[in-house]
Amino acid sequence: MARGRMLSSTLGGSKKFAQLKTDTSRMIYMLLIPHTDAYGRVEADAVTLAGRVLTRLTTPIEEIEESLQDMERVGLIRLWEVDDDEYLEIVDFHEHNAVVLSREAQAIIPDVRGVLPPERPPRNTKSADAAPLVHSAEYIQSGIAAYESAKSHTTCNTSPDQVCTSGNTSLHQVQHESAPETVEENISEEKRREDIEAPTRGASNTPLQKTERPANEADRPEGPTAQPEQPDVRLTGIPEVDRYILDTRANAAPDPYKEQLDKILARKVDA
Repeated sequence: MARGRMLSSTLGGSKKFAQLKTDTSRMIYMLLIPHTDAYGRVEADAVTLAGRVLTRLTTPIEEIEESLQDMERVGLIRLWEVDDDEYLEIVDFHEHNAVVLSREAQAIIPDVRGVLPPERPPRNTKSADAAPLVHSAEYIQSGIAAYESAKSHTTCNTSPDQVCTSGNTSLHQVQHESAPETVEENISEEKRREDIEAPTRGASNTPLQKTERPANEADRPEGPTAQPEQPDVRLTGIPEVDRYILDTRANAAPDPYKEQLDKILARKVDA
């Protein structure tokens, strides 16, 4: 952690800063900034802040907690909880602080997803390449997107008759219901896909049995479903040709010379 951070001269003209309810909240916000890591984060436990940030002040713990909620309400900080540990992040921290990650200590505070910051670049890395918005741009944007998504899809721990105002509710005070819905949607989609790909089944829900066709005409079952044998009406009177025709019909074998045989038979009939 650096020895200090930049407190911009534009803070006095900030609308968000002016919207804070008390001067105590404004004081705590300004004292938080020098204690942040390279990503503008610091532990948000009120007892820890009282001892580390407000060391010689007698600010009550309840007032510190209310101030943090007020800061999140106006959009100055982001609050979240990972494994029962509370953290905060200064909004737009890197717009007012030129941080070089290669000169900073390795950050260890996770983002709202619980993901730790990437490993800092080596000492000899150029300052432009070691800037957080360059070296960790995707990581930072993913964490902000996850926070905004969680804030917009939350439900309060209130009765069904009460309306939840997510803007006044800290992220670690809400319950996320999107995960169970996603699981149910995946199960429904998988079941629908199985129903489409499954073969047609009978009323008893048993798979269709594969039926084998008889090898030749002699193996066909007798009964009302058996096809009657077609009489041979194309005999030519030539013993060799007639014998070939009869053998072909009896064995139910395909005739590769059917076209040629038809031409021969046609000529014999015309003669």
